[in-house]
Amino acid sequence: MMEGNGVFDLRMFSDSGATYVVISGEEGCMEVAFHSAATAGKTLVVPSIAVDDDGQRYTVTQFGYCSGEGSSFIPIINERISRIVLPPTVRTIGDFSAKGLQSFVMTDHVTSVADNAFAGCSELRDIVMSRQLTSIPKGMFNECYALESIVIPEGVREIGENAFRYCENLRSIVLPSGLKAISDGAFLECGALKCIYLPPTLESIGDAAFMGCRTLVSLDVPDSVTSIGRNAFHRCLKLRSIRMGKGMECFPSDMLHPAPAVRSVVLGDNVRSIEKETFRNWHRLTDVVLPESLSTIGERAFEGCTSLRDIVLPSNVSCVEQDSFKGCESLVGIHVNGMNEVYTSRGGCLYCPKLDMLVRCPEGMEGRVVIPEGTVDIAECAFENCQRITEVIVPDSVSILGWAAFYNCTSLESVMLGENVSQIPYEMFSGCVNLRHVEFGPNVWNIGQESFNDCVSLREIVIPDCVEEVERHAFKGCISLERVRIGRSVSFIAAYAFL
Repeated sequence: MMEGNGVFDLRMFSDSGATYVVISGEEGCMEVAFHSAATAGKTLVVPSIAVDDDGQRYTVTQFGYCSGEGSSFIPIINERISRIVLPPTVRTIGDFSAKGLQSFVMTDHVTSVADNAFAGCSELRDIVMSRQLTSIPKGMFNECYALESIVIPEGVREIGENAFRYCENLRSIVLPSGLKAISDGAFLECGALKCIYLPPTLESIGDAAFMGCRTLVSLDVPDSVTSIGRNAFHRCLKLRSIRMGKGMECFPSDMLHPAPAVRSVVLGDNVRSIEKETFRNWHRLTDVVLPESLSTIGERAFEGCTSLRDIVLPSNVSCVEQDSFKGCESLVGIHVNGMNEVYTSRGGCLYCPKLDMLVRCPEGMEGRVVIPEGTVDIAECAFENCQRITEVIVPDSVSILGWAAFYNCTSLESVMLGENVSQIPYEMFSGCVNLRHVEFGPNVWNIGQESFNDCVSLREIVIPDCVEEVERHAFKGCISLERVRIGRSVSFIAAYAFL
């Protein structure tokens, strides 16, 4: 109880060197909470009965103290005490402080434990918990630095917020087979936890639940999980493999970052989309298994996955953003399931057959590239950063070149354009620092802005008679250009076209 002036109004008494707080003094329900003891030994055995100065007998039903008004009178256990054993009469564990505690034994009669009950018990190594517990409360083992292993009782359905936060030596934990929820920060900064088995009943993993588990090496998310919170596995720096279950429709883009060690990812059969930047800068990722349910790969989804060499798009993928695989410098093949109605693969490049469009050439492609006859459209940025290709032959069927289609192809030396190409668009060959030879088709009438920007190896350019316009900065930065032949039909050369 608490009086209006904020002073605790408690009835306390001592028995055999121990102090008790009266919880109930009504006849037939004489109960007390064990508060503290002056024992000189290392083991504290809590009695089941306490007797006050008037000879009144009380049953000890609580260890520690909790106030009904939400305040607490926290008992401090002698630091010399390293082991505490409870009697079968205790049903509730309240707040207490025991800095020297190493071992704690509950009976199966305990049904309730207060929030933060063992928080700060920095030397706690061994605990036997009641099989009647249905949850691990908030902060229960927070900062129990010495705790190395624990078995959670089978009846537990939820692990509360920050329950094992900063248990930095926790190496082994056995979760109950019926567990449904792991709350926010439950295992935050458990840096020694190398593996954990998530039971097939688990439904949710909270924000930062395993954040900072620096030695965790694998993650197998069961089919039952439908929700994973922000930063749930943030800073799990040694995590190598991830397998997602069927319960997730989207791989959470904010679940894990950075991911310096992840090599393998298997997405669940119900994942429909990979969101923007989901796997961005996962530098060691080499193996990704995409499910048949997948329909969308978002912007920069795999950007910077520098070790990824091949990827297979399943039959239902209908949207791949242009920059989904940007910076995948080792990617040599984008393959497509033969049943896909939107995309196909030719020579390792991604095509959209309905539009006769070359969508994307993988950045790891090397040497000479011959675009197949029948291709009509080369998409914008289709060859961007393909820094190992040396020659490109564009067939006569191509009539549309997207802007920056060959941007920053630093090894590209020679390009032959087909007869139906009519325009060289913005930044078409910008940054192609080794480009030496360009053969225009007979129907090109426009050379766009910055189309040959910084082509520093280009010494000679022959602008054919069909060209009518050369736009601003078309040959900007072509510092080696020595000879320019301008065709008879050129009627407009913009200011700074060659500057």
